[in-house]
This record gives sequence, C-alpha cells and structure tokens, in this order.
Amino acid sequence: MIINPFTRIGPAELGLLAATGRKEVIVATRVTVGVLSIGDLLEEPENFITPGYTYDSNRISVIALLKDKGVDSILDFGIVPDNMNNNPDIVCFRHCPRKNVFCRRVPATCPVCSSRIQDFIVDPFRVPYPFANAAHNPTSIAIRPSRGGFLDDYEVTRDDLHVGIVDSDGRVVEFDKDGLIANDVDRWTDCVVFQVIPVAWIVRWDETLSFVSKDVRWKSVNYDDISLNCFDFVLEFLNNLGYANLKFASKEDLCERLILSKIQKAIRYNSLYRALKHQEYLLSDHT
Repeated sequence: MIINPFTRIGPAELGLLAATGRKEVIVATRVTVGVLSIGDLLEEPENFITPGYTYDSNRISVIALLKDKGVDSILDFGIVPDNMNNNPDIVCFRHCPRKNVFCRRVPATCPVCSSRIQDFIVDPFRVPYPFANAAHNPTSIAIRPSRGGFLDDYEVTRDDLHVGIVDSDGRVVEFDKDGLIANDVDRWTDCVVFQVIPVAWIVRWDETLSFVSKDVRWKSVNYDDISLNCFDFVLEFLNNLGYANLKFASKEDLCERLILSKIQKAIRYNSLYRALKHQEYLLSDHT
C-alpha cells in the first residue's frame, strides 16, 4: 500500500504517486458538513443576552474544529428551537415574590419591579405545550376543533370538537358526515391527545377498533350532527374495549369524565398565547 485510504492528497502525496507510476487514483468528493444548535434558550454571541439565556458557544467550537481538520465546505444552520411543531414557546418565571411572569422571551428588566434581572425566585421554564400530532401518539384518543386549529381559531362557546381514535400504527380513525375516515393525518397535527391504556392492552385496542369499525352504523347515510356523530363512535369503541373504568353511560358522561379536563388545559394555554400576541408579558398572582 502506497498511501493509506482517506489520506488527503497534497504535494507530497502527488509526488509519491508519480514516483510509483500512478497517474490516476480513486478519490472521494469532499464532504459538506451542516452544523446547528438546538435549544430554546440559546443566543448568538454577538447579541445582547437576557437572563435565562446562554450564548451558543458549542456550534462555534464545532465549526472551528471542522475547519482545523481541513473541512472547508461547512453549512452553518444557526440555532434551531427544540420544537419543530407550532409550539409558540411560552416562558414563565418569577423574579418578585408574588407575581408570575409569562412571556415569549425573558426581558432584561423585571416588568413587576422595573429592576434589572440578576437572578430568579423561579428560573425560567417553558410552559408545557398541550397539543401534539396524533400520528405520533399511537393507541390514544385525539381531539381537535371541527374547524381550524386550537391556537388561533377555537372558541369554546362557538366551535364544536371532533374526536378520533389512533391505532397502534399512528393511524387516526374518525366518524363524520362522510362516514368512517382513516388516516387523514393532515387534520390531526395539532390536537389534544391522551392515552388511556397500558402497553399490555395494545393488541386489544387494535382488535376492538377493527371490530367496531365494521358496524354498518358508521356509514355516511347514518351520520347525524346530534344523534350519531364522532362522539358516539368513540363511546362505542371504549365501551367495547372493556378496560378498567372506561365505560360510559352516554356521550355526556364521556365528555364530563374523560374529555373536559384535557380540554381545560388547552383552553388555559390558548388564553396565554392569545394575550401574548398583543402584549410583551402577562402577570399572574402567585398564591
């Protein structure tokens, strides 16, 4: 062997190849390397840093290391947030004893006492995002507005909710005016999802969904906004599933015991999100 594989060809290597009568050799194209940092509380080094944030030093170090190793085709993708969905990243912190502050970005000055923030009583944390992609949550119940999305469109006093069942492969099965619809995943990317069974019940979950779906009741001609809708389908499924206390006397019982508590968290989050669309921060009493 004249030159080890993956050796960078420079003047010395060219001379060695020529001395052994090699005019051509097989080479590999130089690679292009992409570098990014992931995090919601990172800041570029040239920018002013606010409390709770950290300068992004790792990406700079990695890029310098790559250049030092001879990689000259580098794509700098900058800072990418933790969540690639529609999460607006609402942050909460407490600087003064009796007030929580909700905001999209931690300010340099406390909006309660107007002093420069040096430390916190409660460090900044991201408020849990209550919405998820149904396809990423197998064996679950999924809820979305019948029109639009939760964040920008849903009004609790105006809009109806639509509910579906997610099988173990992430396919959503729902019942509406077109009958049973399977895997219309684009409409279920930001919804409230919750799992109600342990892993041991996954096979039973799929078997029950397949059995209930075969019932002729779920043909489009039988659909009625009031008397036979998506909630009837989920009610029938859960009552046939037979797990623990997941049996319900009516759609009203289903909503009261299982669904309302999940939706209330989403409604509270919506209130925060919509308030912060029009103001920099929101204060709430700490009790």
